[in-house]
Amino acid sequence: MSEQPRSTAAELRRSFPLEVDTDEILNAFTDTAKGLGCRVRRACPGFVAVIREDKGSIFGCLGLRTPWNFKPPPDRSEATAITCTVDVSPDGYKAMCISGPSRTVTLSLIELVEPRLRQLNHHWVSRGPQAVGSELKWEQSDPCGAEASKLDNAAYYYFFKLLSNPEDPIGQQVDQFVTEFLAKYGDRSGVAVLPAPMNEILHMAEQLPGVIEASVRSAARGPGSQVIQDILPRCKVSVERFLFSKLGARVWSCYRSRYSAEDEAYVHKVRQLRQWPAEVLMRALGVDPCFVGGMDAQKSALLAESTAASTRDACSPREEEERQAPPGDDTKRPMPFARASAGLTQFVSSSAVPHDCPRRACHQLLGVLTELQTAALEATGGQRELTTMDDKLPVFLFALVHSELDYPFAVWHLLLDSLSADQRMETEGRAVTLLEIASKYLAFELDMDHLMSQW
Repeated sequence: MSEQPRSTAAELRRSFPLEVDTDEILNAFTDTAKGLGCRVRRACPGFVAVIREDKGSIFGCLGLRTPWNFKPPPDRSEATAITCTVDVSPDGYKAMCISGPSRTVTLSLIELVEPRLRQLNHHWVSRGPQAVGSELKWEQSDPCGAEASKLDNAAYYYFFKLLSNPEDPIGQQVDQFVTEFLAKYGDRSGVAVLPAPMNEILHMAEQLPGVIEASVRSAARGPGSQVIQDILPRCKVSVERFLFSKLGARVWSCYRSRYSAEDEAYVHKVRQLRQWPAEVLMRALGVDPCFVGGMDAQKSALLAESTAASTRDACSPREEEERQAPPGDDTKRPMPFARASAGLTQFVSSSAVPHDCPRRACHQLLGVLTELQTAALEATGGQRELTTMDDKLPVFLFALVHSELDYPFAVWHLLLDSLSADQRMETEGRAVTLLEIASKYLAFELDMDHLMSQW
């Protein structure tokens, strides 16, 4: 069988977040190439080509002095052209490719440019095969989706500068809207007309992206237009986040005031339930024992929580954790569904909309439900899931009681008002409905006297 021909090309492919400047990538390439004796042949936005008159000496390629008795073969003299291109890939990265013949100068350039590329950004990912003959070990891509988060933040920063620029017509329009909104709903005057303040913000968040897109597209030139194409789909999310950063505190105070009576009734009940032993409370709420991981009577006694809410509020997080630990046991036993309770606690906010804007808060609530589902799977060894409302509601009630969220009515009303009619029928709407049902049950439907007579 004949031997497969060896490839004659060497390549280095790297991907960077969009916030890395294209010129910095190209400058790292050209500076390194010049150090190897190359000269720039052609340069344009997103592209550089260099050429090296290769005399056949490996010493010249590496920038070393040639020994006095070394004479290059006369038939080895030829030019080596190496290119570097940078463009935006479909998956939201700046994709760089260095390409040239598989010769010593190309491989040396690839190896020497590596440290410069590392300095451009603390996170970079590998794309494509290694260069022929190279022994470099490329780093693997991030499996946790950190780049998507960076792209979201880069888009928000881009639109933030536009929306907050007082010299830009769009910035002036936003500033006028914010000023009129604060004057219209000052001194909690928006409480009586809820959800009108929320609707006004969402309406502006619907209108602005079209104006921004027209403005940005007309101003985009050259390679920048590709970057704009990538961040424009994130425009509406960024606009919502910006508007709630300016007006969220006013809106949140309206919801807190409007539903304070319902939340006080909820807190009155929950403070009593938080003193109950974990196993007793789970039985009273109807939690299926199989979702608790086989907690027996001895463990449940060790997991008893016997603190009043006033003492709970006075304790530091570390003291609270130590108090929940079993007496005489060095291994702290977490409360059942503790991760879900911690997720609900993150909704605690006294001065701003939880999680900066309702969209992010809905995502957090979906994360709480995921934590409940994974905890149930873990407890049953993968044999049972939280598939029905009869299964989901009791465990959600338990997680809600043991969270520090003391105003669920304000939260679920705010989230519900932020959803469209279609979204209320989807996953986000079902999650908000679950919080609504749970808070109403604990505040108004749960008969504490009947419950205490049974347990």
